[in-house]
Amino acid sequence: MVRTPVTVIGGFLGAGKTTLLNHLLRHTDQRLAVLVNDFGEINIDAELIASHDGNTVNLSNGCICCSIGDSLVEALIGVMQQAERPEHIVIEASGVADPARIAELATLDASLELNAVVVLTDAPRLPDLVRDKYVGDVVEQQLQSADLIIMNKIDRLSAIDRRDATEVLLRLAPDARVIEAVNASVPGELVLDAGRDLDALATAPPSSGTGSCCHGPDCNDPDHHHDHHGHDHDRRHANLFATCTLSADKPVPRAALARFLDGLPKDVLRLKGLVLTDENPSRPMLLQMVGRRWTLDADHRLDVAPKTRLVAIAVAAEFDAANLQRGFAALQ
Repeated sequence: MVRTPVTVIGGFLGAGKTTLLNHLLRHTDQRLAVLVNDFGEINIDAELIASHDGNTVNLSNGCICCSIGDSLVEALIGVMQQAERPEHIVIEASGVADPARIAELATLDASLELNAVVVLTDAPRLPDLVRDKYVGDVVEQQLQSADLIIMNKIDRLSAIDRRDATEVLLRLAPDARVIEAVNASVPGELVLDAGRDLDALATAPPSSGTGSCCHGPDCNDPDHHHDHHGHDHDRRHANLFATCTLSADKPVPRAALARFLDGLPKDVLRLKGLVLTDENPSRPMLLQMVGRRWTLDADHRLDVAPKTRLVAIAVAAEFDAANLQRGFAALQ
């Protein structure tokens, strides 16, 4: 059974969740189903709207937006009953919800799998929010549920403010991967499935993003590309992501692979591909990793070659591709 990945996007009120959804809808090449509290807030380009029927907006690029209404479960069932099944489901949690609770829905149906919990933060407000006696616990809970944290609105931070916000994240979510962003603009590959064409991903750098790591200087590698969208900040923070391919012809011990994945440095934000393990040396499995979460599932395609091919997306300024490749080669 091919399972549909589910990504939950959370974060406190005003963090930029809807802005991120707009960005994903404009730049995706996948058939997304986006479940939101009110799709009226999604700024869908008019030329993309194919039809608008009740609580559903159908887009010309194959994506759909569905209002959650009174029941997230009913909305999720409705999406899965669509004649053309989505390739990926994105659920926007409300600004005061616990994304981890919503993510549990992906475990209730065998046809679904949890891709990641992505939490946005309003970086300028973050230190004050976690100290607030009314909402501090909510914000902490959201951060602690995250596999990947997008530290948004960093263009509004001074150096001291950035340090304070970073210290909050290191204290509350030490295991989460963290990237910075302006206008919630990050490469879609970091939030969603990186795509089935691994060869294309290996030769083409991540697209449509301006994010950067919370630590380290800018990367000046000309081989890494981002859309700049006309913003000065985008130009200053371009070229911050790198890709790396891990290949092997021999099976990898499953236990050693698990240790390798659990020990990946935090600059590795995304890893996807096919990997041969000693459990089934003639049939590769599909590996997905977003932030700190990874899964290894059977691949049911018939035309898959018996070899390992993984593609990593990482923060360029912190990334040692050669060291990562050596570490993976040592598993065989």
